[in-house]
Amino acid sequence: RSKGVMRSGQPDGTWLSYYADGTLRETGTWADGQRSGTWLQHHPTGAVFERVDHVEGAPSGRWELHFPDGQLGDKMTWERGRQIGLEEDFDPSGRKVAEGTFDAAGRPTAPWRCFPAGGEVAEIAAPPRLTTPRAACDAGEGPTLPDPDGSDEIGRNPKLEPGFEMRPRGR
Repeated sequence: RSKGVMRSGQPDGTWLSYYADGTLRETGTWADGQRSGTWLQHHPTGAVFERVDHVEGAPSGRWELHFPDGQLGDKMTWERGRQIGLEEDFDPSGRKVAEGTFDAAGRPTAPWRCFPAGGEVAEIAAPPRLTTPRAACDAGEGPTLPDPDGSDEIGRNPKLEPGFEMRPRGR
C-alpha cells in the first residue's frame, strides 16, 4: 500500500509505502514522474535497510545497505544508473570484509580485496560479471544483507563463478 499525490497520471512529491501490517517500508520523492533525492527503504523493525540518492530517476550518488540493527553493510557510489568507484562491504560488527572498484562504465576493475577475520588479505581478479565484493570474497558463505520482505531480490549472495581467481595479495 502506498500514499502520495498523482499529477497528470504520474506520482509527484513525497510518497510513502507500507508493509502489509502498516509498518513504513519506503519513503521518497517523485519529480516529473521520476525518483528524485534520497529514498529510504526500511526493515520491518523501522531501521533503515537501504538509502539511495537519485537524480532524474537514476541512482546517482550514495547507495548504502544496512543490517537490521542499523549497522552499515555496504557503501557504494552510483552515477546516472551505473555503479562507479569504490564499494566497501562490512560485516555486522562493522569490520570491512571486502572492497572492489568499478570504472566509469560500471564494469568491475581488478584487483578486489578480501579481508578475512584473522586471515591473510587476498586479491581477486576482475570478476567476469557484475557481483558484489562480499559475494566474490565469501563465495556464498558468511553474512549477507537480507531483503526486508524476504523476497531475496536484494542481498543475494551468489556462488563464485568460473573465471574468478583468488590469490594472496602480493603473489
